[in-house]
Amino acid sequence: DTPEAFIARTEEALKGGDLDAALSEWNRLPEDARAAAADFGKALAARIEVEKLVGATLKNAVLGAAGN
Repeated sequence: DTPEAFIARTEEALKGGDLDAALSEWNRLPEDARAAAADFGKALAARIEVEKLVGATLKNAVLGAAGN
């Protein structure tokens, strides 16, 4: 696999909304490529974490509203 192939798969995963797959592909890049795109990797990981937190909050809100 080439860095270009990893980037293409990362882009396709992002287009499809699969952030976990995108991060997985990004993490497979060679170290120098990851270093060059470190801000992207950090932003993607942060976005994944935020989406998980929002999802959990919404779930708790719905479950809480259903219990009232």
